[in-house]
Amino acid sequence: MSKHLSEDERNELLNLPYEDFVERLGVEMGNFLNRAGRGRDNKYQGYRSRSASMRIRELLKEYRVVSLRREKYLDSKKKDNKENILDS
Repeated sequence: MSKHLSEDERNELLNLPYEDFVERLGVEMGNFLNRAGRGRDNKYQGYRSRSASMRIRELLKEYRVVSLRREKYLDSKKKDNKENILDS
């Protein structure tokens, strides 16, 4: 487990709905881009952007889990809809 994503944070992320997870990932990427842009003139912001990049890497690892769960949900909905159509 990374020092950038605690076990509690990981569990919280995995329990988020897909849309909320993607929004959170977008916010983290925005923070990274903001800090990286300021990092060329500010040593501290460069450090913060590198830390943010490591956090994004952890979030992207978790994205795979969240994405696969969403895909299974969508597949089950599609199957249910097909069965309902055939039963009609």
